[in-house]
Amino acid sequence: MTEYADGEPMSAVWCRSRRVEGLYLLTLVVVALAAFQGSVDLGWAYDDLDYLDNARKAAQTPAYVFSVDKPWAARPVVHAYFALLYPFLGDDARGYHVFNVALHVFNSFLCCLILRRFGVDQVAAALAGGLFLLNVSHFRAIYWVSGVSLLLGTLFGLLATTAALRTKTGEGSRWLPVCMFLMATLAHEGMAVFAVPVVWVAWAGRGVRRFVLESMPYVGVVAVILVLSTVIYPTALNQESGYGVGWHMLHNEAAFITRLFLGAHWDIWLPGAPPGLEVAGGLVVIAALCATTLRHRALLPAVLWLVAAPLPYVLWPHGTAVSRYYYAPSTAIAAITA
Repeated sequence: MTEYADGEPMSAVWCRSRRVEGLYLLTLVVVALAAFQGSVDLGWAYDDLDYLDNARKAAQTPAYVFSVDKPWAARPVVHAYFALLYPFLGDDARGYHVFNVALHVFNSFLCCLILRRFGVDQVAAALAGGLFLLNVSHFRAIYWVSGVSLLLGTLFGLLATTAALRTKTGEGSRWLPVCMFLMATLAHEGMAVFAVPVVWVAWAGRGVRRFVLESMPYVGVVAVILVLSTVIYPTALNQESGYGVGWHMLHNEAAFITRLFLGAHWDIWLPGAPPGLEVAGGLVVIAALCATTLRHRALLPAVLWLVAAPLPYVLWPHGTAVSRYYYAPSTAIAAITA
């Protein structure tokens, strides 16, 4: 039997590790039960009923999951999710809220596992997962049933990152991260940004040629999503409002980062705050993190993710204070905390 240097069998270490992970997951569940117990009574909100109506039709005709003639048509993973749950949960919102919380708990657990794979201390990684679980900046992603598109997208994005880390050590297929990434983008088009951590893990600083080779499958997936969103599902990118490229992106990025740390609606505590305060705050945070990264290179992946994760949501000229869009980027806060 293979042993470590101290004579302990690898199988014993593996079993102990799995027990610790199981206890940590159970702890997250207990904390979530206390923190989110009121969510089951929130009912339906926003575009929840669009997904519910689509689920009713998909229950009669399963192919409707892929129909282009429905709201949010470019998210077939989400429509498949509702189609699977609808026969059991029906029109009762409580069950869907329970599943939202369950997905959030598992995403928090994955945050911890990924940080451990990056070599982060066990206690720090566990703390980061717990802080992501209780982060107030993204509450609507959990409290709105329709926020499950972001929960599912983040789930598959984190699974893609986990698979990339496993592939790096020869533990799995190199195509599994690509498949998970595709699922993430088919749950929510904004999850294309998960290409950043996945490619970073696969590349690991091994030259330009390696970077190009590792990036190509993900560039291909993003190209497919763009075709789906502009040709097959032509209303997808304009479902809420138009996108635009310009100086507003820098303004929105800085404001977004401030809200990640303070909450999406932090300004209710300072109603008279100058309009540029949150932009200045974001710029200070970015500058401080860049300076810290020069001394602690281990922070670089987390800082890159913090800057990259908001990119799909800073393209709106009017900006966004909608907290559900802070969900996936909040994983960066967990990573930096660790």
